[in-house]
Amino acid sequence: MTIIVATDLSTRSALALERARQITSVEDITLVHVVDADVSPHMLEAAKAAAETELRDVARAASGNVAYEVAEGDVFATLPAVATARDASLIVAGDHRHSAVRDLFLDTTIERLARCTKTPLLVVRRPVEKHYCTIVAGVEPETAAMVVDAVEQRDAFRDAALLLVNAFDPVAKGFMAYAGISPREIEVYRAEVATEARRAIETALGAAAPRHVVAVREGHPIPVLETVLEESGADLIGLSARTRSAVSRALLGSVCAHFLRRGRTDVLIIP
Repeated sequence: MTIIVATDLSTRSALALERARQITSVEDITLVHVVDADVSPHMLEAAKAAAETELRDVARAASGNVAYEVAEGDVFATLPAVATARDASLIVAGDHRHSAVRDLFLDTTIERLARCTKTPLLVVRRPVEKHYCTIVAGVEPETAAMVVDAVEQRDAFRDAALLLVNAFDPVAKGFMAYAGISPREIEVYRAEVATEARRAIETALGAAAPRHVVAVREGHPIPVLETVLEESGADLIGLSARTRSAVSRALLGSVCAHFLRRGRTDVLIIP
């Protein structure tokens, strides 16, 4: 198996390589730089030659099991294709260059990559000082088992404490208050919704359920996850970038993109 380190030859990419080397001792690492093919043949060959020279130096300095590849094409299609061809278990990338105005109106590079890839994507933004200690994962009953499998299959994540967080919305709560139903009855209803959500997640996890903490909290996923990240001191957040036909962009935009654009921890996106 291989870990792909996506590199644009910046210092952000150097951080990604450092984390990739830290989380594996058995998998090969391949640095991949994608050159835009929409240029003249002369410029394309010059860009590929320059990238190969720099990647060779980086791989040589890293030593060990680090290879490199220069590909050409659109990065959002080419990088996932390389990962698939090499049967990669993970793509590791550095954080994107932030621009408050641009990020508000346009997808970031990392966000588009997260949408295109079928390989788990780890976005590194923090200095690599130690192994991950605490992972907060936003889950729903239908994604909980997949998220746990993705974490437990990797030795570097397996020793971290995994906190599964489900943000739920008791949709009838507002209507009940409007109808004059007592606060006590509303609280009973809210507790029943929370209990059902927890039961559904634990059922989905099966034998893995006792190994992990499940936190069920009322509210929108973004503030709920931000609060749990702060409380737990987690150094990695795991999210499922699942898609449902026409609403795939909204699902990714509402939660995953928020933490890709504005989060402060590393992010693991699980397709």
